[in-house]
Amino acid sequence: MSKSRYTTIPDWQTLTGMNRSATYVALAAGHLRAVKLGRRTLIDVQHGLAWMDSLPPANIRLPSVKVG
Repeated sequence: MSKSRYTTIPDWQTLTGMNRSATYVALAAGHLRAVKLGRRTLIDVQHGLAWMDSLPPANIRLPSVKVG
């Protein structure tokens, strides 16, 4: 993964763990910024990471444990 301002969609997936479909949904919703360079779509990494930082924290609960 390069440390450039823009990255390819596969590199964005590696960086964030987002799958391809979720990446395109976020692009269509305007959460991610992208530019076209020829046929390639490049995502603005700084903008995308700022958006991810603004997301609410995960609410993870422990599973119920049955004693008995």
